[in-house]
Amino acid sequence: MDQHTSIAHPVAPEDLRRGVYVAALSITHELLPLFCESAWLFERSEPWRIAFWPDAEEAGPVKIIAVCLPFVLVKEAQGRVRTLDVRRHRLAVVPGEFGRTCFKRVRAAREARKGRKKSH
Repeated sequence: MDQHTSIAHPVAPEDLRRGVYVAALSITHELLPLFCESAWLFERSEPWRIAFWPDAEEAGPVKIIAVCLPFVLVKEAQGRVRTLDVRRHRLAVVPGEFGRTCFKRVRAAREARKGRKKSH
């Protein structure tokens, strides 16, 4: 591994801290097996838990603003603030340098788009 490669590390919810950059590794969805052909599957009342990879909007690093488990208030690079539920989101800590770089690049791209809109 070269000196420019860094690694994200999965983090336990109780180790989350304000000011840290995190990214979603997976998001768990619960589905009820309502349309199953098998009577055995239909009679089971518990939901199926399926982990999905985050889509492009949820995959980028976010900065933790506040923690009140199981909820984490985060700010996205685009400036949007939202709440994550750590019972559904499996998070990884990303190095601060990586998080800051992502935020700077998104901010620069947003400002460049604004500049192009004003010139038209």
